[in-house]
Amino acid sequence: MLSLGPKIFEYIDLSEYESKVYLSLINLGTAGARKLSINCDVPRTKVYGTLKKLIEYGLVVEIPGTPKKFAPSKPRERFQAILNLTIE
Repeated sequence: MLSLGPKIFEYIDLSEYESKVYLSLINLGTAGARKLSINCDVPRTKVYGTLKKLIEYGLVVEIPGTPKKFAPSKPRERFQAILNLTIE
């Protein structure tokens, strides 16, 4: 099981909202913005922008459909790639 503590998010410069949404999505597997908002205590109006940034970082993928749902990319592989870039 992947253990991601708060320090790793600070290290790769994720905001508090980005960290909360991402961790919540890892725990839920797939979710819509409303469910994420409730689960991670981030205002729904902020969840969409946060998800957009996480998609740009390659940490989250959008699942087509109505309503939109989101899923985490493979966390271990993505974080290893990000950490490698940060270390270089």
